[in-house]
Amino acid sequence: MLADWGVVRRPRGQTNDAQRTRVGARFGSDGFAAPELSQDAHAATQAADIYSLGQLIGWAITGTMPQINIPLIPKKGPWRTVVRTATQWEPTERPASIEEFQRLITQETEDPPQPAILRSETLQQALKAGSPTAARDLITLAAAHTDDAALYRDAVVTVSADSLMPALLAMPEQAVEVVRAMAALLGAHRPPERGEVNDTIMWLVTIAQRAADIGELDLLEECCNGAFEWDADRDQWAPQEHIARWLPTLTQDAASSVAAMLRRHPACAAHFQHLTTNLHVDHRIRAAIDDATAGERSDPAV
Repeated sequence: MLADWGVVRRPRGQTNDAQRTRVGARFGSDGFAAPELSQDAHAATQAADIYSLGQLIGWAITGTMPQINIPLIPKKGPWRTVVRTATQWEPTERPASIEEFQRLITQETEDPPQPAILRSETLQQALKAGSPTAARDLITLAAAHTDDAALYRDAVVTVSADSLMPALLAMPEQAVEVVRAMAALLGAHRPPERGEVNDTIMWLVTIAQRAADIGELDLLEECCNGAFEWDADRDQWAPQEHIARWLPTLTQDAASSVAAMLRRHPACAAHFQHLTTNLHVDHRIRAAIDDATAGERSDPAV
C-alpha cells in the first residue's frame, strides 16, 4: 500500500508557508510527530521519520492511538525493542538511517541463519548415524562457504576423508572447490598446530589417491597442489612417508598429473630424492624429483 503523508521539507527559503515551520510551531500529526517537530521543524532530520515509523508500528500492534511525545511501546514481543529504539526522545539515540532501522527490524523479528559450523555439526552427527545424504549435504555446505576458515579447520577436516569420498567423487566440481579451500584456509583464522598440518595433508592425499584410481585428474591435481605446498612449507615427515609409498604406484595420466604438481613445488619434490633411483617409479615423477634436486647437486656449497 502507498501512503501519502503530505509532510516534506523544502530547502530554506523555499517553504510555501514560512509560518508553518517556524520555531515553536507544531508540525505533523499529533502522537506520530517526533518531539523535535514541535521545536524547530525545519531543522529536523530523517530521525523524525524514524520516530513516526516507530509510533506507527506501536499503533498497529497495540491498536491504541499514540499521544503527543509519548512512545507507544508494545508491552512484549520482538517489536517492543524496535519501537522503543525508534522513539527515543533524542534524535541521535534513534537509528541513524532507514537502512539502520531496517537492520534493527531484521535483527529483532527474524531468526538469524544458523552458522555454517553449527550446521556442519548436525550433518556430522547424521553422517555417523548412517544418513545417506549427510556427506553430500556437508560437501555442498563447505562448497558454499569457501571463505569460512573455522568451518574447514574445526569441522570438515575432522571428518574422515573416506566417509566423504562417495560424495566428493559424485560432485567433482564442488569437490575441487572444497579441497582448494581446505589448503588455502589452513592458518587463516589462527596459527596451525603441527598436528593440524599433518591432518590436512593426509586428508588431501587420501582424496588424491582415490581420485588417481578413478582418473579424476582435476581433483587429483588440486589435492596434490595443496598437500605439496604445505609439505614444502612445513616438512612433515609422517605425510612424506605415506606419499613416498604412494608415488611408485602411479602410472599413466595420474603419474603425469602428480609429476606436474611436484614440478610446481620443487621444495616438496626434493623430499623424495631417494625415489629417483627406484625404477618402479614412473619416469615423469622421477624426472620431476630429479629436476627439483638438480640445483642442490650443482651447488658447490652443498
